[in-house]
Amino acid sequence: MTIQRRGFLQAAAASAALGGSTALAGAPSPQRSDELWLVNTCGVPCGTLTEAHKKCFSVQRTAPGQAWQYSSLDQLFAATGDGRLTVIYVHGHRVNMHWATQGGWEIYQGLVQACPTAPPPIRFLIWKWPSERTLGPIRDAAAKAVIADQQCYKLGWFLGHIPQQTPLSFVGFSFGPRIIAGALHLSSGGVLDGHKLQATYGSRTRSVFWAGALDYTWLAPGQRDGRAIHSTDALLNLYNCCDPVLRAYPRISGNDALGYVGMPASWLGSEAGRYAQRNVCGEANRLHLTRSYSLNPTIMASTRKYVLWQQV
Repeated sequence: MTIQRRGFLQAAAASAALGGSTALAGAPSPQRSDELWLVNTCGVPCGTLTEAHKKCFSVQRTAPGQAWQYSSLDQLFAATGDGRLTVIYVHGHRVNMHWATQGGWEIYQGLVQACPTAPPPIRFLIWKWPSERTLGPIRDAAAKAVIADQQCYKLGWFLGHIPQQTPLSFVGFSFGPRIIAGALHLSSGGVLDGHKLQATYGSRTRSVFWAGALDYTWLAPGQRDGRAIHSTDALLNLYNCCDPVLRAYPRISGNDALGYVGMPASWLGSEAGRYAQRNVCGEANRLHLTRSYSLNPTIMASTRKYVLWQQV
């Protein structure tokens, strides 16, 4: 049994032990005034979204000293008007509610427990999409790739409601970067699967991709997500040439994954300075797991610089 397969079985066993619980992980430290939000898109239909679809999103929030409570997109969009940094985490595939929130909680902690100086208050948002395991590994990955592509428009539509003065950052793992890249492409006026946004987020963003499950060519000009770089202040791609799961990515796409081989920055031409990458095989090893990244001090130190808009 491979390490990766063992990890998936352990996650499944833990999920079963929880009895399908959707209880969310902890709350922000009482010493901080951060906000944690969860936006669940599992009830949002495919196709063009309108303001009437806001009620299809399930939204929860918490703050220091408070329990998790249900909220709404309107309340979330109103809150983003305060100008504080908003960090959006997009998980990968085969992730249920428990593991989405657990992974988000670990990333949040890794960001705000920065040394030697903790960052100013942030808003941390977990973007939950329907990625629960349903089929065998390859068939499931192919099915989830289709769902992830549908999420690009949903996330892009969501971003179009956030005020321009609100700084935005993204962290994505596996299919998460695929969703983020597509949303940023749309936010820069691009068209994806017949969708074009009526309202877009009006400023640039910062992003960190962990083991991204998207074609390694897609960020290049003229390619599927070729306009994403124009919505980007800085993007860090942490790829892993040792990742056994991404090694099989061509079986669902035909091309290698960006998170497996990286991409020459020169392909971006005059925008090449916005893109950086590093092979983290020696840090994440042969594990396609969010925790291999979120609990690695070196990876989190690099991620923190980008996500918290520090100098890079």
